[in-house]
Amino acid sequence: TKYNKIDYIEELEDRLLKSVNLRTRSDVSIGMYLSGGLDSTFVLSLLKNQLKANYNIKTFSVDFSDEMLSEKYFQNIATEFFQTHQNTV
Repeated sequence: TKYNKIDYIEELEDRLLKSVNLRTRSDVSIGMYLSGGLDSTFVLSLLKNQLKANYNIKTFSVDFSDEMLSEKYFQNIATEFFQTHQNTV
């Protein structure tokens, strides 16, 4: 079968949502590593959309004293937007 861009996008979205759904079947708190980059922020958005609006996801991040390595600015944007309980090491 020949696929077009829309087919690939829909397939990718379906697989990502199934993956997040599979990993959120839990009777304990759900947490994830948030680097502040695009990938982890995108996964956080999928996770937040899968869970109840008032569910408080725990996010864990690493911050570096060297500003060239630090992604704290982007981590803060994501945690404020998605209203997570942030833990920074």
